[in-house]
Amino acid sequence: MNAHVCLACFEDRLATLLETAVELRCVRMTGGVPAERTVLPVPDGGPAPLIEVLSRHGVSLLVCGGIRPCWRSAVEMAGIAVLPWLSGSEADVLSALVRGRPDALAMPGCRPLPGRGGGPRRGGPCNTTDAGCLRRRRRNAGE
Repeated sequence: MNAHVCLACFEDRLATLLETAVELRCVRMTGGVPAERTVLPVPDGGPAPLIEVLSRHGVSLLVCGGIRPCWRSAVEMAGIAVLPWLSGSEADVLSALVRGRPDALAMPGCRPLPGRGGGPRRGGPCNTTDAGCLRRRRRNAGE
């Protein structure tokens, strides 16, 4: 893996929401090994200052917890990939990225959705069984 990855962090973990991150941990990965680290404060003022900082530092991938759809769209339109709805420490996240298994760190209640890259599940089958959502079936049956 060769990429310049940025983790939106709060203390020693990914922040649960991008807006609550206090630092951006930028890691240049070369051959799957962290080659260079930079820690930056999260700029105030919404997605535009964030995009400016990420672009200035050559970030190609932003890894975060939750993110507002409008923020995600703005970051992606600036040419920076976004990998949202993850949780874990810096070491856990980098290890999962190198192994190609970031889905192993999906936040509780979140899993990748076709074409949407993950997020909280609202409605639809919850895959409790092959027949769909057990909870919904019970509710529809009047239990």
